[in-house]
Amino acid sequence: MLVAQKENTRMWSEKDRQFLLERLKSIQSGLTKKIDDLNEVQFAFKPDSNKWSIAEIVEHLDVYEELLYYDLLNNQYTDEKPDLVDSVRELYSIMLADAADPNKGITTFIMLPNFGLPILKGI
Repeated sequence: MLVAQKENTRMWSEKDRQFLLERLKSIQSGLTKKIDDLNEVQFAFKPDSNKWSIAEIVEHLDVYEELLYYDLLNNQYTDEKPDLVDSVRELYSIMLADAADPNKGITTFIMLPNFGLPILKGI
């Protein structure tokens, strides 16, 4: 899907860009529909002290999305590094496996929600 990068060329075609934007908007819209009808108590409810609330999960996703955005923004014009393809592919497969694993682990510090800060739904 990605077009070869050289100097200031685009990472993807306009068709690919539109597909990605439409998919992201669809995912955002789906998540918003799922949480819009929740009241504050439901949104902040934690089944136990070791589990995250829906608010904390949404905040975690938001932080992760922002980090990915800045990663793309900052790396879109860097030189290709074919020697890193295998290590990135391995990391990507680990991330996909973790995302699909129902037994969630601990995230890195930077990805933790700011417990106690108010979270605004629908933004």
